[in-house]
Amino acid sequence: MPEMPLPCLMQAIVVDYKAHKDLRSKIADFTDTGILIYPPDRKGTTFNLPEGGEVAVRFFDEECAYEFQATILEKVEEPFLSYLLSFPQQVNVIQRRKFYRLKVTNLELNYCLVSKKEAKGKVDPDKLPPKNYLRSKIYDISGAGVAFIIGGREDVVKPQKYLHLQIDLPTVFIETYAQVIRQFFKDNKSYAGTEFIGLEERKVDKIVAYIFKTQLAERRKLLGL
Repeated sequence: MPEMPLPCLMQAIVVDYKAHKDLRSKIADFTDTGILIYPPDRKGTTFNLPEGGEVAVRFFDEECAYEFQATILEKVEEPFLSYLLSFPQQVNVIQRRKFYRLKVTNLELNYCLVSKKEAKGKVDPDKLPPKNYLRSKIYDISGAGVAFIIGGREDVVKPQKYLHLQIDLPTVFIETYAQVIRQFFKDNKSYAGTEFIGLEERKVDKIVAYIFKTQLAERRKLLGL
């Protein structure tokens, strides 16, 4: 068996076959010639995989998400219905958890503009004036930054500007400086994408853990677990 990251026995996987995306399956077994997976399905509909076809398989661990290409070698009837896939020639890392951005619908933050000197820690904190925060809905979050709605403030919250953020996650309160990296528009709304500045590693780990826990819960729900 090639020495590369592979899913574990009975691990949930996601299979793409041509136009059929995000099919659910699990690792059934490993053989000398390949990987056995259970028939993939989506919302209770099982899909047949033709011998010789090509599939993309994705799986996850606590640090990364992975993807590999495989050939469908054969449909196996006994001792249980499954498909034998070829071992991958290469497994690609498609997401590193720190930089994976989780889209959210129920989180908000407070933000206010600050000077570059303050964001870089070159101003005495005791001499800073009180901050006037604005409230906004978060679009996505990662261990490296956050994006949020800026609605009508495109001329103010723009790339290269600096912010102070307060983010109250279910598992941790984040207070940090950030730099606006980009603006983007989606569904008639304007957003700012930011990058955290000097956020403590333990708090980065808390964000990453929250993202992973949320993703795991979502996958379990999709798989009916």
